[in-house]
Amino acid sequence: ISANPFLNKPRIPHPRKVEQKVMDAAGLSEWATKMRGYRYEAAVLLMAFCGLRREEACALAWTDIQFVDDLAIVSVTKTSKDDGTDVTKTERSTRTVVCAGYPAARLSELASDGWLCPSYANGSNGEMVKPHWVHASYKQWCERNSIEYIPLRNLRTTYATVQQANE
Repeated sequence: ISANPFLNKPRIPHPRKVEQKVMDAAGLSEWATKMRGYRYEAAVLLMAFCGLRREEACALAWTDIQFVDDLAIVSVTKTSKDDGTDVTKTERSTRTVVCAGYPAARLSELASDGWLCPSYANGSNGEMVKPHWVHASYKQWCERNSIEYIPLRNLRTTYATVQQANE
């Protein structure tokens, strides 16, 4: 071959990375009050204010949360799978998180028996709901209530953003 055909190949543009939607502290506070009444409110509060993954929040039972003084102490030891629960994603994911202020007070008001995210489907007997159902339900709630939709995976990023801003 007299010339290398790969030296003059056209340059293909790479897609730009899309910046994640996250909230600042003021936006998070406003969002939290708008979530009042949402059936999985407790789970999304823990995602936004404690950095839980949706699979971790869905696998929680109310017995995993202890209320001491004005704190909610959450023991994260399992994760939700489509066929039940499993150990957490990594050894470091097994942890205890502490929630204070509005989220802790609201969790205390919401506390009951059973799963944090019980299924409301007919014949489900209050079984644990699957994480993707929470996602779909949350998106619909935001649309119906004119709340800016921040994807559930970004609530964990929002938590980290607010924590860094407070340091």
